[in-house]
Amino acid sequence: MISVKEKILKATFDCIAEKGSASVSLREISKKAEVSLSQIHYYFSGKDGLLVEATAEFMKEDIQSLRTYLEDTQDPLDRIEKTIDYVWEQNKSQFPLFKVYFDLLCTAIWNPTLAEQTKQLQDQLVEAILDEEMSLGVENPTLARFILTFTDGFGLQLLQGASQEKLEETFLMFKKIVKQYIQMQKSVNHE
Repeated sequence: MISVKEKILKATFDCIAEKGSASVSLREISKKAEVSLSQIHYYFSGKDGLLVEATAEFMKEDIQSLRTYLEDTQDPLDRIEKTIDYVWEQNKSQFPLFKVYFDLLCTAIWNPTLAEQTKQLQDQLVEAILDEEMSLGVENPTLARFILTFTDGFGLQLLQGASQEKLEETFLMFKKIVKQYIQMQKSVNHE
Protein backbone atom coordinates (compact mmCIF):
# COMPACT_ATOMS: atom_id res chain seq x y z
CA MET A 1 0.00 0.00 0.00
CA ILE A 2 1.26 3.45 -0.91
CA SER A 3 1.93 5.80 2.01
CA VAL A 4 0.41 9.26 2.35
CA LYS A 5 3.82 10.84 1.76
CA GLU A 6 4.31 8.80 -1.45
CA LYS A 7 0.83 9.80 -2.66
CA ILE A 8 1.68 13.47 -2.11
CA LEU A 9 5.03 13.16 -3.91
CA LYS A 10 3.44 11.38 -6.88
CA ALA A 11 0.62 13.93 -7.10
CA THR A 12 3.12 16.80 -6.89
CA PHE A 13 5.23 15.35 -9.65
CA ASP A 14 2.18 14.73 -11.87
CA CYS A 15 0.73 18.21 -11.30
CA ILE A 16 4.02 19.95 -12.02
CA ALA A 17 4.62 17.82 -15.13
CA GLU A 18 1.17 18.86 -16.37
CA LYS A 19 1.12 22.56 -15.48
CA GLY A 20 4.48 23.71 -14.08
CA SER A 21 5.15 24.64 -10.48
CA ALA A 22 4.05 28.28 -10.85
CA SER A 23 0.57 27.18 -11.91
CA VAL A 24 0.04 24.49 -9.28
CA SER A 25 -1.25 25.12 -5.78
CA LEU A 26 -0.94 22.94 -2.71
CA ARG A 27 -4.73 22.66 -2.78
CA GLU A 28 -4.57 21.11 -6.28
CA ILE A 29 -1.87 18.70 -5.13
CA SER A 30 -3.92 17.69 -2.08
CA LYS A 31 -6.95 17.10 -4.29
CA LYS A 32 -4.97 14.97 -6.77
CA ALA A 33 -3.33 13.01 -3.92
CA GLU A 34 -6.70 12.65 -2.18
CA VAL A 35 -5.24 13.91 1.11
CA SER A 36 -5.98 16.92 3.26
CA LEU A 37 -3.97 20.12 2.90
CA SER A 38 -2.83 19.72 6.51
CA GLN A 39 -1.22 16.37 5.62
CA ILE A 40 0.94 18.12 3.02
CA HIS A 41 2.02 20.67 5.63
CA TYR A 42 2.74 17.85 8.09
CA TYR A 43 5.13 16.06 5.73
CA PHE A 44 6.70 18.97 3.83
CA SER A 45 7.99 22.48 4.45
CA GLY A 46 5.80 24.20 1.90
CA LYS A 47 5.57 24.05 -1.85
CA ASP A 48 9.30 24.58 -2.51
CA GLY A 49 10.36 21.73 -0.24
CA LEU A 50 7.71 19.52 -1.78
CA LEU A 51 8.92 20.36 -5.30
CA VAL A 52 12.53 19.50 -4.46
CA GLU A 53 11.63 16.29 -2.67
CA ALA A 54 9.29 15.12 -5.45
CA THR A 55 11.99 15.77 -8.05
CA ALA A 56 14.67 14.07 -5.94
CA GLU A 57 12.46 11.03 -5.36
CA PHE A 58 11.75 10.53 -9.04
CA MET A 59 15.43 11.10 -9.90
CA LYS A 60 16.36 8.32 -7.46
CA GLU A 61 13.89 6.05 -9.22
CA ASP A 62 15.34 7.01 -12.60
CA ILE A 63 18.88 6.31 -11.41
CA GLN A 64 17.72 2.90 -10.19
CA SER A 65 16.09 2.31 -13.58
CA LEU A 66 19.40 3.22 -15.23
CA ARG A 67 21.25 0.76 -12.97
CA THR A 68 18.85 -1.97 -14.06
CA TYR A 69 19.34 -0.96 -17.70
CA LEU A 70 23.12 -1.32 -17.27
CA GLU A 71 23.10 -4.67 -15.42
CA ASP A 72 24.23 -6.78 -18.39
CA THR A 73 27.02 -4.40 -19.42
CA GLN A 74 30.34 -4.78 -17.63
CA ASP A 75 32.86 -2.64 -19.53
CA PRO A 76 32.96 0.92 -18.09
CA LEU A 77 33.22 2.54 -21.53
CA ASP A 78 30.23 0.58 -22.75
CA ARG A 79 28.38 1.54 -19.55
CA ILE A 80 29.07 5.27 -20.04
CA GLU A 81 27.96 5.01 -23.67
CA LYS A 82 24.76 3.20 -22.66
CA THR A 83 24.17 5.78 -19.91
CA ILE A 84 24.45 8.64 -22.38
CA ASP A 85 22.13 6.74 -24.76
CA TYR A 86 19.67 6.26 -21.87
CA VAL A 87 19.63 9.99 -21.14
CA TRP A 88 19.20 10.71 -24.87
CA GLU A 89 16.19 8.37 -25.06
CA GLN A 90 14.65 9.83 -21.91
CA ASN A 91 15.10 13.36 -23.24
CA LYS A 92 13.74 12.46 -26.69
CA SER A 93 10.59 11.06 -25.17
CA GLN A 94 10.30 14.26 -23.12
CA PHE A 95 10.06 12.13 -20.01
CA PRO A 96 8.09 14.11 -17.40
CA LEU A 97 11.05 13.98 -15.01
CA PHE A 98 12.97 16.35 -17.26
CA LYS A 99 10.08 18.80 -17.39
CA VAL A 100 9.81 18.82 -13.62
CA TYR A 101 13.59 19.01 -13.20
CA PHE A 102 13.88 22.03 -15.53
CA ASP A 103 10.89 23.66 -13.86
CA LEU A 104 12.76 23.30 -10.57
CA LEU A 105 15.95 24.81 -12.04
CA CYS A 106 14.06 27.79 -13.44
CA THR A 107 12.15 28.41 -10.23
CA ALA A 108 15.42 28.25 -8.27
CA ILE A 109 16.80 31.26 -10.17
CA TRP A 110 14.55 33.57 -8.13
CA ASN A 111 14.45 31.63 -4.88
CA PRO A 112 17.70 31.43 -2.84
CA THR A 113 16.47 28.58 -0.63
CA LEU A 114 15.36 26.56 -3.61
CA ALA A 115 18.63 27.42 -5.38
CA GLU A 116 20.61 25.83 -2.54
CA GLN A 117 18.40 22.72 -2.58
CA THR A 118 18.75 22.51 -6.36
CA LYS A 119 22.53 22.77 -6.05
CA GLN A 120 22.45 19.84 -3.62
CA LEU A 121 20.29 17.86 -6.06
CA GLN A 122 22.75 18.53 -8.90
CA ASP A 123 25.64 17.54 -6.62
CA GLN A 124 23.82 14.24 -6.01
CA LEU A 125 23.58 13.70 -9.77
CA VAL A 126 27.32 14.33 -10.12
CA GLU A 127 27.94 11.86 -7.28
CA ALA A 128 25.77 9.28 -9.08
CA ILE A 129 27.89 9.69 -12.22
CA LEU A 130 31.06 9.23 -10.14
CA ASP A 131 29.66 6.38 -8.03
CA GLU A 132 31.91 3.31 -8.19
CA GLU A 133 28.82 1.12 -7.90
CA MET A 134 27.52 2.67 -11.12
CA SER A 135 30.82 1.63 -12.78
CA LEU A 136 30.74 4.24 -15.53
CA GLY A 137 34.48 4.72 -15.52
CA VAL A 138 34.09 8.41 -14.70
CA GLU A 139 36.51 9.35 -11.93
CA ASN A 140 36.94 13.06 -12.61
CA PRO A 141 34.35 15.36 -10.95
CA THR A 142 34.90 17.92 -13.72
CA LEU A 143 33.96 15.32 -16.34
CA ALA A 144 30.90 14.34 -14.30
CA ARG A 145 29.78 17.98 -14.16
CA PHE A 146 30.49 18.33 -17.91
CA ILE A 147 28.19 15.37 -18.57
CA LEU A 148 25.48 16.88 -16.36
CA THR A 149 25.87 20.30 -17.99
CA PHE A 150 25.60 18.85 -21.48
CA THR A 151 22.60 16.67 -20.68
CA ASP A 152 20.86 19.61 -18.98
CA GLY A 153 21.39 21.88 -21.99
CA PHE A 154 20.51 19.12 -24.38
CA GLY A 155 17.29 18.29 -22.53
CA LEU A 156 16.33 21.95 -22.38
CA GLN A 157 16.76 22.30 -26.16
CA LEU A 158 14.53 19.29 -26.74
CA LEU A 159 11.88 20.63 -24.36
CA GLN A 160 11.97 23.93 -26.25
CA GLY A 161 11.18 22.09 -29.46
CA ALA A 162 14.58 21.69 -31.11
CA SER A 163 14.50 18.98 -33.75
CA GLN A 164 15.80 15.60 -32.60
CA GLU A 165 17.41 15.15 -36.00
CA LYS A 166 19.37 18.41 -35.66
CA LEU A 167 20.55 17.46 -32.18
CA GLU A 168 21.49 13.88 -33.10
CA GLU A 169 24.88 14.89 -34.52
CA THR A 170 25.62 17.05 -31.49
CA PHE A 171 24.71 14.17 -29.23
CA LEU A 172 26.96 11.75 -31.12
CA MET A 173 29.84 14.24 -30.91
CA PHE A 174 29.34 14.61 -27.17
CA LYS A 175 29.34 10.85 -26.69
CA LYS A 176 32.53 10.51 -28.72
CA ILE A 177 34.27 13.28 -26.75
CA VAL A 178 33.38 11.68 -23.41
CA LYS A 179 34.54 8.23 -24.51
CA GLN A 180 37.80 9.63 -25.90
CA TYR A 181 38.44 11.56 -22.70
CA ILE A 182 37.88 8.47 -20.53
CA GLN A 183 40.15 6.38 -22.78
CA MET A 184 42.84 9.09 -22.63
CA GLN A 185 42.59 9.23 -18.81
CA LYS A 186 42.90 5.45 -18.58
CA SER A 187 46.01 5.41 -20.77
CA VAL A 188 47.59 8.26 -18.71
CA ASN A 189 46.80 6.42 -15.46
CA HIS A 190 48.40 3.19 -16.76
CA GLU A 191 51.69 4.92 -17.62
